[in-house]
Amino acid sequence: MKFQTSTWLQFLIAIGLYSKDTACDAFSSSSRMHTLLDVQVAHPFTITKIHHDHHATASRSRLHSTSSASYPTPAIKTSGTPYENTQEQEQELIANIQSYKNSNSISEKPTPAAFTSLIEQWLTFPQPERAQFVLDRMEELYTPSGRIYERIINAWSFAAAECIDRVNLLDDDEGDTSNDNGNDNDNDNDNVNDQRSEEDEEELLKKKKKLREESVYCSAKAFDLLSRMELLHQEISGGDFRPALSTYTSVINSIMRSCKTDPGAAAGASINSDGMEDNERSAKEGVDLASQRETVERIRSRRDEIYQQRNDIDHHLKIRIHNIQDVFDILDLFQEDGVVAAAAAFERNSSGRVAKVSAGQQKQQVSMELEETPHELFAKMKRGPQGSLVASKFNFNLIINALAQTGETWAAQAAENILDYMVNQCSAIGGEVDVKISDDQTNGIKSKSNSKRNRSTTRSKDKVKLNVLQTHPQLTPSIETINGCINAWAHCTSTEPTAPTRAEAILEKLNDLQQQGKLTTVTPDNVSYNTIIKAYANKADAERAEAILGTMVELYESTGDDKIKPDIISYSSVLNAYAKAAQRDPYASKKSEDILMQMVKMQERENTRTRGNVKGRTRIVNTWCFNTVLNAYAVQGAGSRASALLHQMEVMGETDELVKPDTYSFNTVLKALANSNEKGSIERARLILDKMEKCFANGDTRVKPDAITYNTVVSAYANNGGMTVGRAGKSIVTNNGGKRVGRAAKSIVKRMEDRYLDGDLEVKPTSPTYTSLIKAFNWERESTRHAEEVVASLRNNPISGNGLIRPDTAIFNALLNCWAKNGSRSAARRAEEILAEMKMEYNENGDIRAKPNTRTYTTVIDVLAKSGEKGSAYRALEILDEMEMMGDKHAKPNVYTYTTVINCIARSKEVDKAVKAVDVLQRMEEQHRQGNEAARPNVIAYNTVLNACAYTPNDAKAIETAFKIACLVFDEVRTSCHVQPSHVTYGTFLSVCANLMPEAEIRDNLVEATFKRCARDGMASKMVWRNLNAAASPRLLNEFLDQANSGLESTWSRNV
Repeated sequence: MKFQTSTWLQFLIAIGLYSKDTACDAFSSSSRMHTLLDVQVAHPFTITKIHHDHHATASRSRLHSTSSASYPTPAIKTSGTPYENTQEQEQELIANIQSYKNSNSISEKPTPAAFTSLIEQWLTFPQPERAQFVLDRMEELYTPSGRIYERIINAWSFAAAECIDRVNLLDDDEGDTSNDNGNDNDNDNDNVNDQRSEEDEEELLKKKKKLREESVYCSAKAFDLLSRMELLHQEISGGDFRPALSTYTSVINSIMRSCKTDPGAAAGASINSDGMEDNERSAKEGVDLASQRETVERIRSRRDEIYQQRNDIDHHLKIRIHNIQDVFDILDLFQEDGVVAAAAAFERNSSGRVAKVSAGQQKQQVSMELEETPHELFAKMKRGPQGSLVASKFNFNLIINALAQTGETWAAQAAENILDYMVNQCSAIGGEVDVKISDDQTNGIKSKSNSKRNRSTTRSKDKVKLNVLQTHPQLTPSIETINGCINAWAHCTSTEPTAPTRAEAILEKLNDLQQQGKLTTVTPDNVSYNTIIKAYANKADAERAEAILGTMVELYESTGDDKIKPDIISYSSVLNAYAKAAQRDPYASKKSEDILMQMVKMQERENTRTRGNVKGRTRIVNTWCFNTVLNAYAVQGAGSRASALLHQMEVMGETDELVKPDTYSFNTVLKALANSNEKGSIERARLILDKMEKCFANGDTRVKPDAITYNTVVSAYANNGGMTVGRAGKSIVTNNGGKRVGRAAKSIVKRMEDRYLDGDLEVKPTSPTYTSLIKAFNWERESTRHAEEVVASLRNNPISGNGLIRPDTAIFNALLNCWAKNGSRSAARRAEEILAEMKMEYNENGDIRAKPNTRTYTTVIDVLAKSGEKGSAYRALEILDEMEMMGDKHAKPNVYTYTTVINCIARSKEVDKAVKAVDVLQRMEEQHRQGNEAARPNVIAYNTVLNACAYTPNDAKAIETAFKIACLVFDEVRTSCHVQPSHVTYGTFLSVCANLMPEAEIRDNLVEATFKRCARDGMASKMVWRNLNAAASPRLLNEFLDQANSGLESTWSRNV
């Protein structure tokens, strides 16, 4: 059957991307376009029961009502000329309708073209609500075409999917913001970011819940309009109101995808029996999973009644396969005409062994299996006489797709084995066919709690022999079968390193089969290649993903086959691959932009060729594509390139609404500037914020600043406050002295607070806001005074007064870090006071948000180390003892804690500091042996012990002990399997030789051996040369200098 697919539906498929869920359904035998749409999810959707009688109760009279009505004026959205023109046309059309009703003059009756043209314009924005409003008005005068209904239905479905995509983006932004707003990395011993405050997470949950409710609302609107279309099909014979199969699929997909992120999200807005929103009823009844499944099944039943058939559509996820045993259980059930066609039935004895049973027992075994297997596992599989499962391509495709959804390696291999079996069955002439499943595929099989399903997964042999008594052409694999196997491998990229190549090998297998004269009618389509591209994108193998795209382009140009034509999914997947590769490949971001520019040129070329034909417009570039490239630049801190690309989006957006930058675009550029070391990056970030506020004030809600916007700008001040600055008019920009960096950041926070207090709940300041503000003050003089003022203000301002923002662990840690940088003699006392205050808030007031964590204690120890106060080493050891005794996983000492304690000891004037330092090192090793992985000593810990030895006070016995400890520690580093000596290791040991050994030949010998090893490892840094100068005799030093001057210096320092 050839589906009538509208331009909007093509755009829905393209823009939806299903970037979180592969858009490559393997089980639609209808068409390639339908296959793209047929994406199912395993989670049910909260909908109350829908009675089919609803269609009979609707009245046709409402479609032709001529009663006057009040028509709402569309809300002003932006100042864009195309949007304003469409608004004016709608108002003019409404006025003409009213004029016609008043005069009843046929000359004043608006033409059908006026309605359809306006609907087309609203859908290009897209604005399905306005489009449906115009459709309602058209129904009063005419009977619209069924294709108009379908376009609006699909627009609602896309809107629902877009809301879920925005939820996923918020999840990504939550992780990015947490990373961006952590404390500075001045303390290299602990770079773990503090937890997001509970208030911040609560606000984010509210935002995501609102988006999910909007998605449910859009799905309800799509369903309601579909019901109207079905009613028209029943009442108007011969019309074009039969919904296309792809329209049914888009509605089902929007319903099921709306609840995929959170099945409970629909509790706030469900679809009642009339297909409309019913918050009150949903709140009372809650989530009814059974009615969810029943509702979707009713939609499918109505579709099947209309089409008088059941195609391979959207049934595959009814099967649940968890391990290989489930596959065998299904294969054991296949029968056709009384002949076991899929697999021999087996009887399992008490020992768990498997033996074949007689033909007379096979029917009994099949019946027993059906009773023991969950009903939903087989509910949608085609059956033969007596309810036996039929061996058909449809049923096998169901199994393959269910296997694909598990995301497991064994499942992908099982899917490929089923493909091999189908090929052999459809071309066999007799004998037996082996479906091999190796022992290692059974690894990780989960045990079943249900005793009826708790069967052995062991076969008597490593393969199952399948009886083949005749050829079975109905088992000939289709392209959906091939794509299902490819999808199975693409889904397990997180667990199988070779998954992308295995996915690509499926197409190679198809090519080999065609060389043998088999499956010659099966042709790969863009779904096949897009799935392989996504598999490589998941592994950040951008080059291979681009190579597959190149293959698609070559095939399309050479054959002209539209089925293989690259689409927006093809290009966007490659862009996503380069964005992921940007973390390790410095050229990835530039490559991704080059591909984006190719997409822009291709779209311009295609649209020039189809100028004037709205339905023929090609859409392969949208805002999401630009945002993907911006993400790549943000990861690399390429602020200038990101800013330039944002400007290009703005220019293109003047004529193309679908590439206009949104809030996410601006936030991503701000992130790039915050991560940038470029001159003037902070000033550019501030100007972008000013621009967003101005645009929003002028009515452009698309670029409304949110909490992430302000937090990212404040983070830019915190990260780059020490860069070169000057003054530009009255604007405050960053400078090396950092004289006004903190105050500039404070002004941004003040703007954020004012907007929040004025009622904008989306810009509520959070813990990361004030953490970054404190960090920004680190660039100014009197940083501790400003930081203390920030913390004090949180106890008194209106926001904290409402109990929304209070100093928490992250804020206190930022304050402690500020004191650690201060280095004043009073810093240690103040750090202890802050720690005591946090303990009191947690222990006495029960405020878990202020509970000290590992970072807290480590920073206090760091302040003690830098203070130089007498007794600081003893106090550091007391804190370490306290952390070890607490047994709190959130305050467990890690390698940075222990290293900071050793550093505190090394800075002290204790005579036995070398002994104490090595004792702490041994405690680290013991903690690691007891299971504390975070306490595993690293090379910095060993170097710090060497440093404690090198600066032991002038006491003969202490010096002798320190030298022995240094030699043992140095030897351990040299011979260790998990740490490698660094240039600091060699340089510090040379200091040990210089400070603890008298000038003699034996010292020269040790120094010479140490430096030669250092040079061989390529670790001869400036620090090493400086300490060599102090440790070596003039003769030895001159020898090494001569060798270095002869051209060896670069070799000796190659790894520094």
